[in-house]
Amino acid sequence: MFHTRRTVGLAVVMVAAMVLMPTACVTGTGTSAGGDPNRLTQEQIAAANVSTLYDVVQRLRPRWIEVRSQRTFELETEVLVVLNRTVLGGVDELRNLGVEIAAEMEYMTGSQAHGEFSLPGNRHVEGVVIVRTR
Repeated sequence: MFHTRRTVGLAVVMVAAMVLMPTACVTGTGTSAGGDPNRLTQEQIAAANVSTLYDVVQRLRPRWIEVRSQRTFELETEVLVVLNRTVLGGVDELRNLGVEIAAEMEYMTGSQAHGEFSLPGNRHVEGVVIVRTR
């Protein structure tokens, strides 16, 4: 069979694409647990194999608890934790919550959360980690 350089080059590119495609699909979400980057299911929480919800977030969605901006109009910038519909406080509150209570966790930006929850006005809320219980 007669092969040209173009045919061989095309075959090499196709094989490379087939090898790399599964990797791209697995890591395409930018999260270690896969799925929706703003949500953790009960199964994902249990599979993290840790004891506190802080450790779950630290392992599976560390961006949720990072403060990426500085002060705004002299207000401290922070990420808050909401348990069902109650604001608990900062991310350290997740250290007091065991994985067994969580049915689901979700992340919202501060602007999204202001429409959903009554957030304290004396802080700049960058984001909110919402814990929904079983």
